[in-house]
Amino acid sequence: MCKSIAGRDLKDELLTFLTDESAPLAANERLPGSSEVLESSLGKLKSFEGDFAKSGFTSLLPAFGALVGKLTPEIISQALVSVSGKNVKHWIKQHLGQTFLSKRRLALQN
Repeated sequence: MCKSIAGRDLKDELLTFLTDESAPLAANERLPGSSEVLESSLGKLKSFEGDFAKSGFTSLLPAFGALVGKLTPEIISQALVSVSGKNVKHWIKQHLGQTFLSKRRLALQN
């Protein structure tokens, strides 16, 4: 319970902000409340980069959702049978473009 006017005003402003920001969400939809989740997930993705050094960081971005979602064997199995590698490569090319690593390799060839 806020005892000061400034504390009550801050509480009211925060509640209004949260109400406005959450209005477009579906009933059970959740969004991160701070950048810590995003920063932690990007750090985890960067750690995977070492395992896939030849592919580079950009090509790992489609896997980002797997770091923050709830994965079950059924969800993984469904994803593997419903999306082909060819479609993933096409999506990467269309939405992410040429990776930094491929640009670097091209520049070093010349």
